Amino acid sequence: MPAVMEAAVAALAPGGELVLVGATARDARISFQPRAFLSKQQRITGCIYGSVRPQEHLPKLLGWSADGTIPLTDLIGKRVTLDELEDAFDKPANGGVRTVVTFP
Repeated sequence: MPAVMEAAVAALAPGGELVLVGATARDARISFQPRAFLSKQQRITGCIYGSVRPQEHLPKLLGWSADGTIPLTDLIGKRVTLDELEDAFDKPANGGVRTVVTFP
């Protein structure tokens, strides 16, 4: 993943912003040329779990789910068991945005 991130930094246009989404290994590192980065006025922003603020956002999301504003079942791409978990991430979710792991 770091090699992909370095390629993304290298591909940034002047004034561009790179949004890193998700997570890498805790000890992962990337390198870039700071002088060129600063001269081009580029930005890197991190985003993990949608950068949610749980105390503020979760009550709103739960309310929207309860009143039907957000149809949560439509957001689930597929459901898998723990035994299917490893294979599940080798395939797309087929329309939904999340894979849900079900427990017996």
